[in-house]
Amino acid sequence: MINNFIKSFFDGYKEARIKNGYYKERDFNELEGPFLFSSDHLNNLYNQADCEEDYESILDHIYKHDALDIDSYSLLEKKIIEKYWRE
Repeated sequence: MINNFIKSFFDGYKEARIKNGYYKERDFNELEGPFLFSSDHLNNLYNQADCEEDYESILDHIYKHDALDIDSYSLLEKKIIEKYWRE
């Protein structure tokens, strides 16, 4: 019972921070780091993206790590290009 209360408290706190753009900005800034993020994480960022700069950050991250040989990253690249540049 107390665990549910604590979980809902932190879920609400996280939701408020997401609405204020804190997590989105931090997540996109992390793409500049030296490590390749999973395609699942990048797909989550894709779902949060709301401007050309966000999509380009994801693509730059994929290109920087030469990850296009991996199907999941290649599919994400195609999805971004289809959605943003061919609308």
